[in-house]
Amino acid sequence: MIAIAGMSPRSFAAIGSARSFHSSGPTWQKQRLFARWRQWILDAAKSVFFFKKRTKGVGGPEATSETSNATPTVRRNELGIQLLSRNLHSQIFRNASIPAPPESYVRIAEDHLRMHGLEPSKHGADQSDVSFTLPPLHGHNIDQHFYSIGMAAAQPWLGFAQELAGAELPPRPETWNVAPGWTRYVHQADGRFSFESVEYPMFNGKPEQTLVFDVETLPEYTTYSVMACAVSPNAWYSWVSPWLLDQTENLQQLIPMGDPSVPRLIVGHNVSYDRLRIREEYSVDTTQTRFLDTMALHIAVNGFSDDQRIAWLGYRKYNAAAQEPFHDTEMEDGKQRAKRWEQVTSANSLVEVARLHCGIEMDKETREDFLECTPAQILDRIQHYLSYCAKDTAVTQAVLARTWRAFHHQCPSPVSFAAVLTIGSSFLTVNEQWEQYPEYAKCTSDKMYGQVTQRLADLAEQAREMMHSEEWKNDVWLSQLDWTPRQVTKTKGGNSDSKDAVVPNWYKELTKTKKDLPPGTVDISLGVRISPILLRLSWRDWPLYYSREHGWVFRVPHKAKFEATHKALQFALQEDNALNALSECSYSFYPVPRFDGSTAKLASPLSKSFMLTAPKGALTSAGDEAQTLFNLNAQGDYWKSVHDSAREQIVVWQDMNGNSGESSTQKNGRRLGIILPMMSTMSTVTRHASDRTWVPARNATGDWIGSELQTTVYAPPGYSIVGASIPSLNLWISSMLGDAQFGVHGATALGWMLLQGNEAESTDLHTRTADLLGISRDAAEEFNCSRINGVELRKEPQGLSKASATRSLIGELGKVTNASQFGTFTHNDRLSRQTYRCGGLESFIHNKLKNISMSRKPQTVALECSITHALRNMFSSNDDKYEIIRMEWIVQSSGVDYLHLLIVAMDRLIKDYGIRARYMISSHDEVRYLVKDQDRYRAALALQIANLWTQGLFAFRLGMDDLPRGTAFLSAIDIDKVLRRAVDETSTPPKPQPGHETMKESLDIAQVLAKTNGGSLWPDGAFMHAASQFEAGINLTDYKAPEILKHRAESEAWLRAQVSSKAGLGAAAQRTNATSTSISSNSRISDRMNGPNKPKTSTSRKRDQHDWDKVIEQAFTARRKV
Repeated sequence: MIAIAGMSPRSFAAIGSARSFHSSGPTWQKQRLFARWRQWILDAAKSVFFFKKRTKGVGGPEATSETSNATPTVRRNELGIQLLSRNLHSQIFRNASIPAPPESYVRIAEDHLRMHGLEPSKHGADQSDVSFTLPPLHGHNIDQHFYSIGMAAAQPWLGFAQELAGAELPPRPETWNVAPGWTRYVHQADGRFSFESVEYPMFNGKPEQTLVFDVETLPEYTTYSVMACAVSPNAWYSWVSPWLLDQTENLQQLIPMGDPSVPRLIVGHNVSYDRLRIREEYSVDTTQTRFLDTMALHIAVNGFSDDQRIAWLGYRKYNAAAQEPFHDTEMEDGKQRAKRWEQVTSANSLVEVARLHCGIEMDKETREDFLECTPAQILDRIQHYLSYCAKDTAVTQAVLARTWRAFHHQCPSPVSFAAVLTIGSSFLTVNEQWEQYPEYAKCTSDKMYGQVTQRLADLAEQAREMMHSEEWKNDVWLSQLDWTPRQVTKTKGGNSDSKDAVVPNWYKELTKTKKDLPPGTVDISLGVRISPILLRLSWRDWPLYYSREHGWVFRVPHKAKFEATHKALQFALQEDNALNALSECSYSFYPVPRFDGSTAKLASPLSKSFMLTAPKGALTSAGDEAQTLFNLNAQGDYWKSVHDSAREQIVVWQDMNGNSGESSTQKNGRRLGIILPMMSTMSTVTRHASDRTWVPARNATGDWIGSELQTTVYAPPGYSIVGASIPSLNLWISSMLGDAQFGVHGATALGWMLLQGNEAESTDLHTRTADLLGISRDAAEEFNCSRINGVELRKEPQGLSKASATRSLIGELGKVTNASQFGTFTHNDRLSRQTYRCGGLESFIHNKLKNISMSRKPQTVALECSITHALRNMFSSNDDKYEIIRMEWIVQSSGVDYLHLLIVAMDRLIKDYGIRARYMISSHDEVRYLVKDQDRYRAALALQIANLWTQGLFAFRLGMDDLPRGTAFLSAIDIDKVLRRAVDETSTPPKPQPGHETMKESLDIAQVLAKTNGGSLWPDGAFMHAASQFEAGINLTDYKAPEILKHRAESEAWLRAQVSSKAGLGAAAQRTNATSTSISSNSRISDRMNGPNKPKTSTSRKRDQHDWDKVIEQAFTARRKV
């Protein structure tokens, strides 16, 4: 009976196997067998219980477990949003006692939705109800669960960091042992030093577990280290390369650190640079060494944003106060505060960071020696250079001592620290195709550039030939050039009497002798100022001219019918005398308009920023030649931007045993190489991780040479790359912040459209935006994804700029977007001390973000990480110029919380269930793992569970104890053999890997469950158990329960005030008012984009504004009567 009710013969066999349990089995197997042996009676009873209910035909929530075949009842909230199955809800939100919102809040949400044409009672088809058993939570609720697994993931390295930050370093040696490899220096009681050679940093026969580390290289000769220093609380260490000592010709000298299975923490400033030179890191197997970057700690605590860089540089140049050291106690106790934000921040170099935090002045002139000197010169003064390296190491520890406490206070969750450690261990695997990639890309790029250069050179030759016939005088473009005759330098065997011996001055300039070019070669490209002239470019059929004062301009006859959008230009510089003469005669000149958001003069009409944003057909040339050459040139631009960083990658090839070697081949004839991305774990104030090469790499396309960079990363034989993208992450976080004020998912228009919107019914966000702006839905989707919802546009995205022809129209599109999306500004002293938005789709989101940004210490949603001090209000002197940056920070840095939570949850599942997987790399919205082929489906399931947990914590922290079904699961888990954003992405590598295109899968949650025996993480696919098997591992030391209702609105009046400035107006009248405003603005834009003779695309846009005014007035009159 029990077997029929849901327990398979495999389950009975597994339970029986517990009797033969022995101590030599794997850890995960011990845990699983003990758990089943302890609970098999409970499982059997539960199976019989569900069997009885099914035989009685009972449905309902209890019948949605993994053993049920009955049709589950779909759960929906008060606003029609489909929620998780009751089975999953009870597991994620167990013990979550969050008060339900008042009914009045729900009614206000309904009014708000209907005002924007969204009907809560209408919803599309039900999504499949997913139900399976999750791993048990490590705590009383989801918040304690993440704290506990975060603490477990952070140890022992968290303890190491605290120990090293508070340690007193031993005295630094004055004399160094010049010998290959490592030397240890121990300070004796009599003040002298003893030293001895060691294989790796060790003390008393044991490996050092905490080290501050710094390396030095000679970039002109090798990317590998020539010397290094390290220090622990026990001793100092130095390392010298055998190559520098002329003991070997092999440049590829990696630094040994000892047994990789021993937990150790290595601290450095920009430590990813040092990590690249450590031998044990080049392994497919997971190591227990973690890296902590003091530069990243500084950026998270005291860094400044890109928008603040120029202001900081200017302030630092003219204010000596910026040179004074800054102490973090000034920010925490509130007794002393710096007057300006520029005084609490600095650039990221060790020199600047040490000055800010420690008041240490460093001499970095010695650094130039490593860039300019020969190895022999370095060896001659090696004592000096080792002392210099050791000083940097000591200063790094001093910076750690100052920034560690501040970082721990600013990012208190152990999840943040644990995830940063994991991200700092990024790695990538390649094969022999990596060596073909740069050569293939360079060859193809050179070919493209050659075609462009040759065509421009041909045009220059054709123009030169007009010199003696003087045909150029009748050409509006060529007549702009300097045709002064110049003598060509006589070459051996040349004929001085030839006509070719005299050329125009402009041609002479193009053929000036240059290095690596034969004499007389025309050196020209699209970036040369003469190219637009040779291509005979026109702006809307008006010829282009170049002005030294105004940049590129176009000429219009006085008598022409031309509607100017800019005043005619005046020319004051002597270099523009020719243009001035024409303007006084018969022509007017106007600047070529820009569409990339810049107000500067146009330096080149063939620049990428201009060509990509200019309206199609506005810039023309004879036979559309300019566009053709631009397209050819653009194909090589990506490779031009990445070729240096790609060639600088250190690749360490492995032998058949997995050991690093210079050149080795595996048994199957393929080579395995490992690349360590130089990943800065917190490279911006939002704490995003990034590197120069891999994170910003674009998706592979056939049109961009070198864009297949990511697809050169291959999984080794027997492995797969498993990962997922998190689409519209910022949009989801923004909508959650809006809904949190009501305590109900889908309470705001943006949230409802995201969760329940339907493209067919025009109720999804992108369709609404497209209708508002009069652009395509694809362009609207690009527009929405390029901005932070709830935050005003600082500049219009390119997709929006292309839709318009004049700057004024771009501005109007932006204004309408802000007005319709965010609503209108209003003020009510009884409700808010500040102005707020009301009546827009995103008013609630905007107001919530603004409220957080104006607080004393803005924090992220999930992990309560605080904003950098350079952006805090207390240091901005009531200057709100950075308000929008703070609002963007809240969403983007909360997105980093999301990634950190996902990584830590994934690490825990990998450990608990013996999944053979290792973190590879991640960006702000995607993550990838290298996984054994046999475990790829379990890893896919683990990613879905980790994502479900992460979303559950966000909801819990925002005061909601449920999750919408529509966003709860990742849309697809990609299982691939190459690194790419999606398995359907095509690439053009030099030599595609045989069969790799067929060894790829993209699985949704239903397919993942089918591949894992209904949702089992165990290697043999056995059933999961809801009761906790890991209670002994729960660590809640220093845990503080969050204030889960802090984002919920304090009053009904405040919610209603954000719905409309007419707080007493009924929902119908409000909806009419909002519709009229949208239609009015939309009609004006549509008229200007389509022209006066083109019909409007929407019937609503045909309504006369006067009619809508009558409707609104009638609504107000009716309301007053009531």
